[in-house]
Amino acid sequence: MRATGLAAVAEALGVDCPSEASGARVMGVVHDTRLIEGGELFFALPGEQADGHSFIGEAFARGAVAAVSNRPSEARGPVLMVRDPLQALGRLCRWYRSSLRAQTVAITGSVGKTTTREMLGRICMRCGPTVVAQGNLNTEVGVPLTVFRADDATEYLVLEFAMRGPGQIAWLADAARPRVGAITNIDAVHAELLGTVEAIAEAKAELLAALPRDGAAALPADDVYFGFLRPRALCPVMSFGLSRGDVRARIASEDASSGRSTVAVTTPEGSADIKLRCIGPHYAYDAACAAAAGLCMGLPLSAIAEGLEGYAPGRGRGEVCVSARGVRVFDDAYNASPRSVKAALYVLSVQPARRVAVLGDMLEMGDAEETGHRAVGAYAAELSIDRLVAVGSRARWIADEAVSRGMSPEHVHHFMNNDDAATFLLGVLAPGDTVLVKGSRGQRMESIVAALLD
Repeated sequence: MRATGLAAVAEALGVDCPSEASGARVMGVVHDTRLIEGGELFFALPGEQADGHSFIGEAFARGAVAAVSNRPSEARGPVLMVRDPLQALGRLCRWYRSSLRAQTVAITGSVGKTTTREMLGRICMRCGPTVVAQGNLNTEVGVPLTVFRADDATEYLVLEFAMRGPGQIAWLADAARPRVGAITNIDAVHAELLGTVEAIAEAKAELLAALPRDGAAALPADDVYFGFLRPRALCPVMSFGLSRGDVRARIASEDASSGRSTVAVTTPEGSADIKLRCIGPHYAYDAACAAAAGLCMGLPLSAIAEGLEGYAPGRGRGEVCVSARGVRVFDDAYNASPRSVKAALYVLSVQPARRVAVLGDMLEMGDAEETGHRAVGAYAAELSIDRLVAVGSRARWIADEAVSRGMSPEHVHHFMNNDDAATFLLGVLAPGDTVLVKGSRGQRMESIVAALLD
């Protein structure tokens, strides 16, 4: 964040600035006192576990220049009084974003948005100073914090928008004001919260409504909701997909042992054979989305190709690690949906050694809960996975369906918790085996990965 006067911040929030602090300079924005290095503005946000107001004193002790709160504090330091700290955070984000010259792009969708974000970030870095959202900073708190990382030198700002209900993406877009938006796909993820896939599509389309007419949108031509999304964009659209679209990606070759592939990408600006450090149609699809978004931003195809070749899956998102015992662990534990689990199972299925799938519950699927889990079990059987380990109460449907579709009951196992599953796996795995570990965030499947790699 560029150094900003506290008086200007107070004016942007529409509140009074304490006279004794009118000359202070804000060097950053935080909501966690542990991140304070000196000179930050601390937002005292209410939380499920704790109220940020209780930490204002600690914030000043650590070097915060001021705090934003909805009530007075006994702590010694300047406090900007607002009605709602979270809304104030969004307002300040909107004000600060308006002062930046950076071209801003926002990515949302049901599956693949983080991978696409990381791919696009690599592309943008080839073209100029770039700020990319980190981790799960994709909410009403995380998006503003990412925007505040940008400064006058930043040319590209790559954001990810989460969605857990109607109006959330509209709120994020109002705060961050992206010029370019990308929707990866529409799926039943969060159906438990919104009720129907149609409602999910409506919520994702809030991004399109927020884009300026001189902006651009990258939309999934292969998706059944493309026809729903396209008319909602009032700006030019660049479509993408595996089989159709302005940008198309086709797998030219794959090497399962090295985890590398060559993807032939065709665009209105020309074609390129791109060497990816990952395999599977889902990565080719994400690459097509990132390429389309890059073209929407006016980036050259050469930079798009170089950026995609620089991408590698991170921890919990398809990273392959080898244990001391010689077991290859395909760590895809960060999250799961039927679409993403099937994609990961495909990658597992092309491995040359014994293939073991460890699949946990898929959460927030609403009425599609049982059918989604059973579809995954059927796909595992279809791919002839050597051994299936299901973890969690819902995952029992995966196991049952796999057996009903022909997998040997001796090779299908069900456990209610991660510890029991890990203990079993450590007893049966052998050097050279490849193990896929995948489940919803709430299942904390990374504990199984840690046990296998310990």
